[in-house]
Formats: sequence, C-alpha cells, structure tokens
Amino acid sequence: MVFFYFNTTAFVASLVTIMLLMSRTVSRHGFRSSALWVCVGAAMVGLMGAFAAGSCRSFKTSIYVIALVGAVLLYIAIQFMVFISEPVKDWLHRAGETLQKCLKLDELEQRNQQQITLSNQGNGDAYLLLKKSRMYLLLLGILAASVTYQAGLNPPGGFWQSDGTDGYRHYLAGDPVLHITYHRRYMVFFYSNATAFIASLVILILLLSNMISTQGIKYCALQVAMILNLFGLIGAYAAGSCRQASKSVYVSVLVLPVFLYVGIHVLVFMLEVSPTWATWRVEVREKLKQCMPEWLKNLLELEKHVEEEEEEWKLEKRRKLLLLVAILAASLTYEAGMNPPGGLWQEKKSGHVGDPVLNNDNYRHRYLAFFFCNTTAFVASLAIIMLLVNRKLSARGIRSYALRVCVILVLVGLMGAFAAGSCRKVKTSIYVFVLVLAVLLCIAFQVALVVSGSLRRLVNSLLSKLGAPLEEDAGERLPHTAADGGDGEPRDLWDEKLPKYLLLLAALAAAVTYQAAMSPPGGLWDDGQTEHIVGDPVLLTNYARRYKVFFYCNATSFMASLVIMVLLLIKRVSNTQPALLALHAAMILDLFGLMGAYAAGSCRRVTTSAYILALLVGVSAYIVVLVVVSVGVARWMKKVMDKVGEKLTHCFSFEDL
Repeated sequence: MVFFYFNTTAFVASLVTIMLLMSRTVSRHGFRSSALWVCVGAAMVGLMGAFAAGSCRSFKTSIYVIALVGAVLLYIAIQFMVFISEPVKDWLHRAGETLQKCLKLDELEQRNQQQITLSNQGNGDAYLLLKKSRMYLLLLGILAASVTYQAGLNPPGGFWQSDGTDGYRHYLAGDPVLHITYHRRYMVFFYSNATAFIASLVILILLLSNMISTQGIKYCALQVAMILNLFGLIGAYAAGSCRQASKSVYVSVLVLPVFLYVGIHVLVFMLEVSPTWATWRVEVREKLKQCMPEWLKNLLELEKHVEEEEEEWKLEKRRKLLLLVAILAASLTYEAGMNPPGGLWQEKKSGHVGDPVLNNDNYRHRYLAFFFCNTTAFVASLAIIMLLVNRKLSARGIRSYALRVCVILVLVGLMGAFAAGSCRKVKTSIYVFVLVLAVLLCIAFQVALVVSGSLRRLVNSLLSKLGAPLEEDAGERLPHTAADGGDGEPRDLWDEKLPKYLLLLAALAAAVTYQAAMSPPGGLWDDGQTEHIVGDPVLLTNYARRYKVFFYCNATSFMASLVIMVLLLIKRVSNTQPALLALHAAMILDLFGLMGAYAAGSCRRVTTSAYILALLVGVSAYIVVLVVVSVGVARWMKKVMDKVGEKLTHCFSFEDL
C-alpha cells in the first residue's frame, strides 16, 4: 500500500507538471511557479517513498534507504522554507557570511583580496559551466534515476514464485531470489543501486534549485553527486550482472582505470577550481611537478594560449554529441546487464534459480560474449562521461586518443553484445556478423582517413573526380560567423542543428532496437516447457516468418543507427557532400528497418498486419516522393529556372535596348 500511494503520487505529480509547463493560462501572480515547485517536490517525494517501500524487504536495508531519503527530504524542506520565508533566507545568508569570516580569520588582508578575486572568477566560471552543461546533466540524472528505480523495483535474479526454504533461510513469494542464493552480491547491488538513485535525485534537485547562490559550491556538490552516481552504477552493475567470481574480476579490471581517472579528476578539480585554497594549491602543485612523470604532466597540463572562439565552439559541439551518446549507452547497457537476454531460471533446477538462462550448456559461449561486450561498452561509456563532464579536462580529452578508443569500445561492445544476445541460430548470427563487419570496416576506414595522409589525398581526388568537392569547413563554422562571412551567404541548417537531431534520432533508434533484440516480442520459453529450448524466442516457434522479418529489420536498423553515429562523430567525413547523402540513406534505411520490425513484431493476425502494412506503404510512398522531389525535381527545376533567367537577361540586356 505504501508503494502504491507513493508511486501514484509521483505519477500524478509528473503529469500535472507536464500540463503546467504546456499551459500558458496559469502563469499569473506566480501561481505557476509555486505549483511547479509543489508538483516537482511531490514527484521527488513520491519516487523516494516508492523506492524505499518497493526495493527492500529487510529492516537493515530499509533503514539505509530511509536515511538517504531523509537527507534529501531535509534539503527539500529547507528549500521550501527558503522559498516561502524571507527570514529563513536571510538567516542562511548571514550564516554563510559568518562561515566565510571564520574561515578567513587567520589570513592576511592581501591574501583575502586575492581570494575574493579568485572566488568571483571561480563563481563566474562555474556559472558558465553549469549553464552550458545543464541540459546534459539533467539528462544524465533523469536516465540514471529511471534505470536505478527500475532495477531497484525489479532486481537482477527475479523473484521467488512461491514460499519455501533454502537451507536455513525462509523466503516468501515475491522476495528477491538473489537475496537468498547470493546474499553478499545482492547487498552490494542494493546499496550501490540505492546510492546511485539518491545521487541522481540530488543532481536533479541541485540543477533545479536556486537556493545556493555561490555557483562554485553548487558545481562542487554536482561533481560529488555525479561521482557517487557513477560509482553506484558501477558497483551495482558489477554485483548484479554476474554470479561468478571470474566475471566480477573482469568488471573490476575494467573499472580500475576509471577509478584512477576519478582520483586524478578530483585532484585537478581541487587544484584548478577551488578558489579558497590558493596557498595550499601552490605548494601541492610544486610538489606534484617534482614527483609526477613527464607524460602525466603533459596530460594534465592546460594549454597556455587562449583558444580561439571557433575552436572552443568546435570542442563544445563535439562534447555535447559525445555526452549524449555516452549517457544513452550507459543506461542501455546497465538495463541489459541487470536483465540479460534469454531471461532467468524460475524453477529450482540444479541450484541455478535466478541465474541467466543462456549461461548453460546450450548457449554458454553466446552468454559470455554478450556479457564481456556489454560490460566493456558500459564501462567505456562511463569513462566517456567522466572525461567530458569535467570541463577542465574535456578539451584535452576530446583531442586525446583515449576518448577515441573509448568511443570505439562503446560501439564495438554494443555490436558484439547485440550479435551474441539477439540470436540463437547460426544463420541469423551470420547475418548479424556481416552487418557488424560492415560497420567495423566503416570505422576502420574513418580511422585510416584520420591517420593516413596519402589515403586522405586519394579519397579527396576520387571525390573530386566524381563531382563532389570536399567542403572541409562547411560543418565547422560558427553560427554567427557563418552568416557574416565575406560572401554574405546565410548559415546552413547543417552547421548547427541537423547533426544534433540526427545523432539524437540515431541514438534513440539504437536504444530501442537493442532493447527489442534483448527482449524480443512474444517473450521467451521458460524452464516449465520440456519440448522447447529454454531461452529461445516463442515467436520463432509459433510464427517463424514473422520473427525472421522482425529480426532482420531490427538488426538492420540497429547497425544503420551505429553507422549514422560514426559518420556524425568523425568530422573529417561528415562535412563532405557524399557523407551527407550517405547519412540520409542510412537514416532512411534505419526508419524502414524500424517500420518493418514494428509491423512484424507487434501483431499476429492478418487484419492487424494489413493495417500496419497500409501505414507502411503510405510512409514509404511519402519518403520516396520526398526524395524524388528533393533530388530529381529540384535539379530539373533549377535547370529550367536557369534557362528562363538566361532568356530574360538576354531579352532585357542593354545591347538589345
């Protein structure tokens, strides 16, 4: 009952928030602002209450979650009191000033002035950082909260279907299986997942709150919350995605570089951002210069010259696109790790209840390939997020080979996990491997273009012979400089908005196709059926043709989405005219694959299939007409207009007059 009421409150409050944001008639006299705050607070409280009631069964775990929830509720209460009460706001302001004076009692006046100047600069820099990164940090918090909320309510291993005992432990129907069979793993998963959930809510509250006037303090709190969030996700994934010690060791080995980077990240943050430790910063910096090796100095050292505005715009644009891909990939692989393809054992057979079904004698190699590829993609996506969230290191990180390696690992890991977890037969595996090979060849070709100058010149010459000259600066111009150029040409939509929209569409298509492949329509055969192989798709047995159409269309759409992301993330190719045509072709293939997979997997009868096919024919006809009009008719109309213009110019020329 507690879970139901809290979850319903959060649901209704979120709907009211959406309606208030879409309405323009309730914004008078500050009512809209007050109602928004009340609804957002009710949604947060409802989520935390539902998580606390539905994610745990024992008293100890409940105390831990209630303590975390109590801390967040205390902050929300203080926020609400500040919002409605001016005396509380003034008291907090005076308390902050008193604390600053206490911290500066033993400092000299000159050092005070220097630190005040540094503090103002730090607050201004932190304000700019928060303003530019706010949308993507909100996306990170929302996705992290959603996946941890779902994982808390539906933990890995599933639930017991009936009451019983396992040795000396008694369990009830609905209790988590992992809590009995792998008690330590479940406890690590639970605490890590709960910490990540609360940290994601803290990120959302900090980004939506205006109570903390010092932006440097808010930026520092956001850094801590993001680190706790990512560490919680890593711990929950390592404990909940596997059952054997060898797989946990593999996850730990992958996570170790991420932990080392976070340590360096915290050190650099303390040295470069915090404005109140000037003397300590100088002393520690001098000692680090003497102790650190040269390669680490070169890695962490910021460039001395001030970057040009165009270069900064390029880095910011690439940073946003990479953050979007990494956040979606992290949420996707986290869910797949908690709920692996093939499902889980439901009945107690040979003591493996709650274990992945694919991890048996029939598909053991497929499960191992899926697990290692999915884990690699998950850890690499978290590494990308950590590299890009800290703006002190993001400029150097974007130019470094480490970020490129992480992006390649994410894409290759997603493709490998898709190939291993989406199919069970050799024929379907061959088709997926052919698509994976095509995408890998595309990635290898892009890397070769970046590394090899001779190959780049050869490609440029071939493109020029084909009548498609390179436009290296077409996609890298600033929005305000592109319009004010010497030729007076207006800014193209491709320069600013189109790559973001295409990448968002491709990332969402990759996410839905990946999830559909891991959990195909029709469900999977469970261990209660003796005449079928456990973990195989039900649709493959009862509707083999429909499943094959769904599988091939879904796999094609997934690989086309990855091709789009690769082409968009490598600017040396995406700025050329042939690359634009390839992007549009891949996007059309992606959309056709989505439509085919939906038509085959969403219905079982002829009448419903006919309706969906009619819709598909209409959409396909519209796309064909649009392509023909935009390519063929546009060229024909241009030629006709050029001829008409020449004739008119010839008729009204000064020579004829």
